[in-house]
Amino acid sequence: MANTPAQKPATAEARKKARAILEQEDQSFRDFLAKGEDVVGTAQFSASYQKAILGLDMKQTAFSKTDANFTAGNEPTDLLDDWRWNNGNADGLISQFASDGTSPDAPDTETRKDVADCLADLSKADKDADKIANGG
Repeated sequence: MANTPAQKPATAEARKKARAILEQEDQSFRDFLAKGEDVVGTAQFSASYQKAILGLDMKQTAFSKTDANFTAGNEPTDLLDDWRWNNGNADGLISQFASDGTSPDAPDTETRKDVADCLADLSKADKDADKIANGG
């Protein structure tokens, strides 16, 4: 059995770069949601609706950029998976907000719940990114 060298942990710089990338995407989702909130219930909402339903498609880009900061041996896989889960939930809630926002009663309790749930998931995703930056 061959001895394999122990993997070096990711550097603090790599972990902080990863956090910045992930938190930038979380903020992009917040910004997109805020723009939708500003126009829900108006004719301008259809543009937000179309983009949300087609998908924001930022998640894989952010994940790929983040992943490039690590090696297979020092990647914080569980923490990255947690971030992907929470960020992915937020992405889905933005689509739900877009769908609920087409109601003639919007903004209403449904759209407000979508927003609150989305922001809660983004807050969890930010905490996941902080754990990555802090080494776990």
